Amino acid sequence: MMSNRIWAYGLLLLALSLSGCRKGIVMEEGTPIRFGVSEVMVKAEFVSPNGADYLIKQGNKASVYGTWTGSSTTETVFNGVTLTCESASSWTYDNALTRNWKNSGTYHFKAVFPIREDVGSSSNGTHLTVPYSMHTEAGNVDLMVASVSRDMSEGYLGPVDLVFQHATSAIRFLFRKGESTSADYKLEMLEMQHLRTVGELILEADDLTEDNPLTNDSWYLASSYRTEAIHHWEAEDESQCKPIGDTYTSFTGYDWYFCIPQDLTVSAEESHPAVHFRVKMTGGVSVDNTLEIPDTDIHGDPVRWEPGKVYTYYIGVTPQTSSVYVRVNSWDAAYVSVDEIIFD
Repeated sequence: MMSNRIWAYGLLLLALSLSGCRKGIVMEEGTPIRFGVSEVMVKAEFVSPNGADYLIKQGNKASVYGTWTGSSTTETVFNGVTLTCESASSWTYDNALTRNWKNSGTYHFKAVFPIREDVGSSSNGTHLTVPYSMHTEAGNVDLMVASVSRDMSEGYLGPVDLVFQHATSAIRFLFRKGESTSADYKLEMLEMQHLRTVGELILEADDLTEDNPLTNDSWYLASSYRTEAIHHWEAEDESQCKPIGDTYTSFTGYDWYFCIPQDLTVSAEESHPAVHFRVKMTGGVSVDNTLEIPDTDIHGDPVRWEPGKVYTYYIGVTPQTSSVYVRVNSWDAAYVSVDEIIFD
């Protein structure tokens, strides 16, 4: 009995010693560089677009860029190399044995998901440029990026943990009948208007973490591309019109739109960002509505779309007018703090 206790105690000490020195072990030079990806926490699909398997799913592919900097030299280690997901802890790439750790200097890594064909040619481990246009099929995509650095003098054990963050803002519009109305409606058409739709994500931060997230400052927008209409949807016939019910929760099927983060406040010379929609009333009469997207909250403070944030606009439709309020939450937050912006 005593020997069993001593054996168990020895195992406990070994486990504690290994966990305690995990960050202090310097990798043996020549060990292949490996990658893993942090799990993405998401709420119910109704609250946020895409589930956890959008990123972490076997066969998914990302691009990785890596640079090593020593005392007097810099080397490119990864130049848009394709990573393929085997599991959350294992993202593999071809010819892995040809890219090995050095036991000195600093490594910088950048990664993009999904793979983009238009990543800037100057992109590397310290600088990543990703063009983004909402006018193309590739423009309405949940773009994710990661950035991490490793100082080899501090030691490192295990694969590089790529913590991806959402680079765009996710927007959707849900409709319901306004209060005290018995009229029936169907949604015939929906589009967003006067948004900035072309820009570049330029990422130079060494480490993106929960405490150091992407910001609007990472995006550079082309001011000349504030288009009349974007993300246009229209029913081809009566059967494709979407009924508007008494509750918002009936309408989980409306699309998410991934938009470039941007200010919603504009100058007097510019048209205000808006949502334009058309509803068909009982009897076949169609009515067009244009609602400016609120650019201040209920306290009068400026509002803007930010990376990694989800914006759900709830629109109430009545025969005389329409109203909108928005709920804002972090994409992957386990707990949601809700801000409401009301506009009539």
